[in-house]
Amino acid sequence: MNFTENYDMFLGEDHELLRKTVRDFAEKEVAPHIRDWDRSGAEAGEGPETRAHIRPILKRMGDLGLLGICVPAKYSGTGMDYLALAVVCEELERVDSALRVVMSVHTGLNSLSLLQWGSEEQKQQYLAPQASGQKLAAYCLTEPNSGTDAAAMQATARRDGDAYILNGEKTWISLADVADNFLVFAKTDLSKGHRGISCFIVERAFAGVNSHPIHGKLDPGQPGGERQVRSRAPDLRRADRRTPACQAHDQPHGAQARYQPPIGLPRRVDEEPGPP
Repeated sequence: MNFTENYDMFLGEDHELLRKTVRDFAEKEVAPHIRDWDRSGAEAGEGPETRAHIRPILKRMGDLGLLGICVPAKYSGTGMDYLALAVVCEELERVDSALRVVMSVHTGLNSLSLLQWGSEEQKQQYLAPQASGQKLAAYCLTEPNSGTDAAAMQATARRDGDAYILNGEKTWISLADVADNFLVFAKTDLSKGHRGISCFIVERAFAGVNSHPIHGKLDPGQPGGERQVRSRAPDLRRADRRTPACQAHDQPHGAQARYQPPIGLPRRVDEEPGPP
């Protein structure tokens, strides 16, 4: 079903060309393999994601310009609008929810958060390679004991000279087994509640970072992440992970303003957060 077929007043020729491109890709390069891919997920062993098809299909999405579809060209993106992101998600969802989740997490949650709030240095170092598909990214908010109740999170970060020491565990993190970069939320000031939360850029290569898949769910097929009932959604654990202070996004009012836009109403980081 094409949910935007009556929205011609909003969609232009570029959107329709994009739709055809994504539909051709999904039907020809994804659909014929879904059954085998899902079975391979159910049979996957413990440890990191190793199935051979995962990274090539994600690289193909990067080559098509999908992973940076609404990221400006100056940051290696395709430079289209948010309607283009909607078109890509719609066409991928027609064939395989897993690849739509990639767009929602890698692009929507991580890359667009960096685009809106990252420093210029962070955009060049992290956003650009993510938009081009050279790097994959995840978004780490949910925890085992607090779910997505960010105010109740238990992950912490403490300043140590020119760095932060992160400790905690995140769960149901889509793409955690294949991501190169993570946006990780942690409390930097316990006395301030939700206003004492900050966001950190964490690389998989950092010492102390590890992930593992969660087994035992129905029809696990997605590359290292949540896929409704078809998923391998890993935990992400950090034990005394030292993170450079330049990779923290820490403002006086805490992180409420930063984690609301991807999952709620837009808010600028320099706005005073409203009541809890």
